[in-house]
Formats: sequence, C-alpha cells, structure tokens
Amino acid sequence: MDDRTVILQRQERVAEIVLNRPEKLNALSVALQSDLHACLDEFEADDSVRVGILRGAGRGFCVGFDLSGGSAAFRPKDISPWEDRERLRKWTQLFARIWHCPKPIIAQVHGYCLAGGVVLPLMADITIIADECRVGWPKLPMGGGFVAPLFARAVGPGRAKMMEFVAGSEITGKTAAEWGYAAQAVPEALLAETCMELAQKIARMSSHLLHLKKASINRVFDLAGLQETLASATEWDALAHEDRGVAQVRGWVRELGMKSAIDKFREEGL
Repeated sequence: MDDRTVILQRQERVAEIVLNRPEKLNALSVALQSDLHACLDEFEADDSVRVGILRGAGRGFCVGFDLSGGSAAFRPKDISPWEDRERLRKWTQLFARIWHCPKPIIAQVHGYCLAGGVVLPLMADITIIADECRVGWPKLPMGGGFVAPLFARAVGPGRAKMMEFVAGSEITGKTAAEWGYAAQAVPEALLAETCMELAQKIARMSSHLLHLKKASINRVFDLAGLQETLASATEWDALAHEDRGVAQVRGWVRELGMKSAIDKFREEGL
C-alpha cells in the first residue's frame, strides 16, 4: 500500500492525481498539502502526460479540512489573525496551483464533496460530478468567507448565500451541475469512464496548444478578479475565526468532540 496522501498514476497521456486518504474520506491535512504540491510538480514536469484527472480514493472525493484532534489543519489556539491568515494562505496557494497548472485538469467528483473540499473542483478546468454526490457545507460554523465567494462565482450570489447561511447545507451532484458548479453530472457508475474518455480526447491536442487554450480562458477570469477572490478568502476566514460564536464552537469541539458538538449546535444554536 502506498502511504502517500496523494499519488500520481499514469495511463498513456493521462495522469490521475489521486487524493489517497480513503479512511478519512480524503480530508485535507498538512501532509496532503505537501504531497499534492509534490504530485503537481511531477505532473507538470512529465512531458509524456498532457491531461490530469483529480479524484479521490474510496467512498468520496474530499470532505474538507481535517479537524480531528491534533490536526494542524485545525486552527491552533492562541495565534494572531495575521498568523491565521498566513496559515490559510498556504491552502489558497495550493488551490491556485491547480488553476495555474499549464496542463488541463479534470475534477472527477463522487461520494462526498464538502466544506473546503468544494474549492478543489472550482480550481479545476472541467468538473464532472456524480449525480448522487453530496456537495455541502460544514455542519458547524467554524469560519466564513473561504468557500462561498469562490462558489458564488460559479453559481451566483443568491445560491451561494443560501448554502453559506445555513450550516450543513447540501445539494446533489445533479443540482450542482444545473447550478453551474460542474460542467456535467453523470451516474456514478459512469463517472470514471466519462472522465477518462474526455481526458483521452483532450490529450489528442498538442501540449503547447492546450497550454495556450487554457491560459487564454483563464486570463478572462483572472482579469475579472479570481486571484483577488482567492486572496481575500483567507482574510475573511481569518476574521471569522475571531468571532465569539466561532470560538465557542471550537471550544465545544475540543471539549465534546465533533459529533457531540454538532448535536449541541443543532439543539441550541449560538
């Protein structure tokens, strides 16, 4: 078994970038952050592959940040807002690497795509999602402004607010595609085949022409403020972490554990 949290698998001109924490539903850890950077380095440097497929091993794509006890992805106690902002900025820099990668990347999304995991497909060039996939927000208000501004660019402000303002909001993959979050929704049984067939068709294009085509489309969204949205996301989230309600929820998680904290929030609110 490969113990890396992200692995690269090649199939002729297509490379699969696989989030490899199936036992944690591919929750985003600091180790995964490092391993994904390394896999993207390898993917970009390999002239034999032209297209990437970003997918999750096991039952889901990604359930967001790893908030389990001791995880460095969970905001440490007693850090300043600036230190928190810098911690979050490392994640947005990672997400931006997918956007800036010269080679096209298809997000293959199944099972669960939750919380911070929602951002990864937004940075991919094309997202194909399973009809049955659950796309949703954290069940506890642990921050704010990290996911929704980017989500709003794809689905509009009203739908983004409808998700952001209610803890634990969820939609299906089919609805996500109808809203514009994904380019296409298909039954999960056809997802892998659909993504690979598309990747192989794209890989018929010369690599340099693919780079140019991707850059020409991305430039439009960069000029429309995508990079500023990514940058400001860290600041809004760091600011939300200073809210007394968020601090109270973090205290519940540390004292009671995640499941009991969710139950308490559902019963009492803030």
